[in-house]
Amino acid sequence: MVGFPPALEAAGYELHDPGRFDLSTQDYSAFINQFKDAGAQIVSGVLPPPVFATYQAAALQQGLNPPVVTTGKGMLFPSAVESFPKGEGLSTEIWWTNRHPFSSSLTGQSCGDLAGEFEEATGTQWTQPLGFSHAVFEVAMDAVTRAGSTDAAAILAALDSTNLDTIVGNVNFATGPVPHISKTPLVGGQWVMGDRYPLELVINTNFQLPELAVEADIWLIT
Repeated sequence: MVGFPPALEAAGYELHDPGRFDLSTQDYSAFINQFKDAGAQIVSGVLPPPVFATYQAAALQQGLNPPVVTTGKGMLFPSAVESFPKGEGLSTEIWWTNRHPFSSSLTGQSCGDLAGEFEEATGTQWTQPLGFSHAVFEVAMDAVTRAGSTDAAAILAALDSTNLDTIVGNVNFATGPVPHISKTPLVGGQWVMGDRYPLELVINTNFQLPELAVEADIWLIT
């Protein structure tokens, strides 16, 4: 196995992988029973929101309520998390927030400014992809400007040498891990009862981005 399993085992975690499944399934009993038999304290995976909602409803009904639950995709949008049977306490990787210490190379806006403008215009809570949607235009405008023309080859060459501070952090296509790819820092957080919205994200761990303050210790689901 590749990816997370070797890293988790090296950190001392005992893994129980029930295997793959069809995302259209409506019966998670076999997986839930395996988690219960193993005494699972953390449940993690990659599930789209509707799939996670179905799984969580079945898990809670069958008495599986581990202290930590986190999935990729499923925890991304506040509207989705609010629709889950039990959204409060779910933990998640966090791409971007309205508190990130970056600003736009196009408008000069801070992350808070951009998120606030979005909320005012839409009447809905900011989302993590917002920053990256904005950064796409930052990178595009930077490349066209440096290319000095609309010639495709010139723009491609300019993109190849991108090294730009954006609203999601530095985008540098020379640093990899492969050509034309740039990593941005991830932090960890949790959905909790909010002041302005039903559920809001708090930052629990920031080792990739220490400039972003940790706001709370992670609390265990009960």
